[in-house]
Amino acid sequence: MRKMMRKTFVMFLISCFFTGSGYLLKPQEFQEMEISKTPIFREVGGFSYIYMDFTCLKGKARESVRAFLDECKKQGIKSEWIFEIFNVWSENDADEIKWAMAYIVPENTPFSAPLKMAKIEKFNAAFLTYIGVIDPALVKSSNEMLDNFLISKGIKKTMPIYEIIRLNPPRIDIIYPVKK
Repeated sequence: MRKMMRKTFVMFLISCFFTGSGYLLKPQEFQEMEISKTPIFREVGGFSYIYMDFTCLKGKARESVRAFLDECKKQGIKSEWIFEIFNVWSENDADEIKWAMAYIVPENTPFSAPLKMAKIEKFNAAFLTYIGVIDPALVKSSNEMLDNFLISKGIKKTMPIYEIIRLNPPRIDIIYPVKK
């Protein structure tokens, strides 16, 4: 089952790469965001994104991804940066999750329903950059590293949590909003 989930996730990332390669549609400030391979506290945000909200079984999330990608393709919206928002998460495929799939785009990007646009204002967060092969097990270990960092500081993460994914070169910025 785990192997099948990895394969599904990798297929999702490959499809995102083909729909978004070669396009860098995001604010200059975001383009220059620093990489941190160890957990740190920093201010993040200040960018716009096109998104769709989803409530589904975790095991059915791939169908949501496909719906988002198809809608963006239909509307001609592309980005190298995928923005995921996790409001309710579970590791169990039979549990319901609430999340949003998004592309980081310029504020003036035209779109229509069912897509929505929002801007994430700057906020304080615990931050970690994962660089390497985008494998769910390896990304999960980075999330655990960020969780342990917060525990060691006596701070709890707040929901939602965010992941910003870039496929070329492979990179995931993991962002946990915190109140210091």
